[in-house]
Amino acid sequence: MKNRKIFKNILNRKQIKKNENKRLFLKYVYLHSQIECKALKVKVQFLYLVKNLESVLSKSQTICLFSGRTRGVYKQFKISRIKFREFASYGKISGVVKSSW
Repeated sequence: MKNRKIFKNILNRKQIKKNENKRLFLKYVYLHSQIECKALKVKVQFLYLVKNLESVLSKSQTICLFSGRTRGVYKQFKISRIKFREFASYGKISGVVKSSW
């Protein structure tokens, strides 16, 4: 289950990157152009909305690369708080030291 979730997220991010230029072009045409033909305007609107559903960055989740956990993920390291603490304790993350006072 967790490997499938991680793989699905990776594929989703690749698709977002691939469709970004198309989506931005359709957004510009949809919002800023003065198209006279109603049928063409409706088609552009439909394409923009459909492509927007497939390739929106906010639809992708931040998922831990090791555990597949979706909550409590540090974006900088792309790992969950639990794995972060585990790796920091064993010194596997360079520059991170467990503090004690």
